[in-house]
Order: sequence, then structure tokens, then C-alpha cells
Amino acid sequence: MKIWRYLAVFCICFLVTGCGQRDIVTINNQKKVLISLYFPHKETHQLVAEKRFGAKERFSSTEDKITFVLEELRKGPVSDNLESPFPEQGTMTLKEFSGHTAVVDFSQEFADAHSGGSTGEYLTLYSVTNSLTQIPQVERVSFTVDGQETDQFKGHFDLTETFSFSVDEKEK
Repeated sequence: MKIWRYLAVFCICFLVTGCGQRDIVTINNQKKVLISLYFPHKETHQLVAEKRFGAKERFSSTEDKITFVLEELRKGPVSDNLESPFPEQGTMTLKEFSGHTAVVDFSQEFADAHSGGSTGEYLTLYSVTNSLTQIPQVERVSFTVDGQETDQFKGHFDLTETFSFSVDEKEK
């Protein structure tokens, strides 16, 4: 039964993409927005897009879109081949959106619970960045911890920089 659900989603994605309105579709008389969320593959650790639908009324502003994407990322992937790069503890919220840059805040509890390591940090930061930059108004993502700018997340990435969509180095 699970295969039919994936096949139906694939067909809908194909039809939506082929019709030119690639991000809005009607399902059961409800308008839905198609979004891409990026999660690491369990074996290769490459970031892979997973498609989801959200109710169109949740997307009235850019801030609403960003919040929806962050909520869906925290739920984790649906696919068994993908994994969540986020700790279960803590929060990940939109601090502000301005000038095509979304500022995402990790709570201190989130930062403390994160496993760290350069790969773990990369997957967390770029899972968020690649997912949010799929929203047309978002070009860059910055990060804070507990509401404060910081130069380090877990010791490997400089959080004073802004991040843009990135193809996983392993895919190049």
C-alpha cells in the first residue's frame, strides 16, 4: 500500500511540474503548495530533496512559508532512506526575515543536544538552508543560537556568515 502512496505523489509532482504551475496543486478540492525539504541519505549522507504538500492557506506570507518549512523539517523525513540531522531536543524557529535573508534561531538546548562533527553540522545547516532557499523570496540563511549571533555552532562552521543553497560536495 505504501508504494501506491509514493506513486500517487510522484504522479502528482510530475503533473504539477509539467503544467507550469509547479508549486500549487488541487488535491481533494483543497489547494496545496508543493515544497522541497532536504534531508541526508542514511548511507551516503548526501542531501536529498523530499517533496511535501502544505495547505495553501499556510503560505500567506514569506514568514509563514519559512515557519512551515522549519516545522516540516523538525518532523523529519517520510522516506525510510533519509534521516533527520536535527536533535530531538530544543527548537529551531524563524527569528526574522529581511532583505531575502532568513535568520533561523537554534535554542541553546538544540545546540547542546546536537551531536556535532563537521559532517553533522554541515547536514544540519544545509538541510535548513537548501530547504528554505526553495522559497523564491529567500536567497540566504543566517543562524543564531539562543537569539544571539555567534561565530561557532559546534566548532566547525562560522555562523557569522550567511549560507546559500549548496550542492553536497560528494555530488560534484
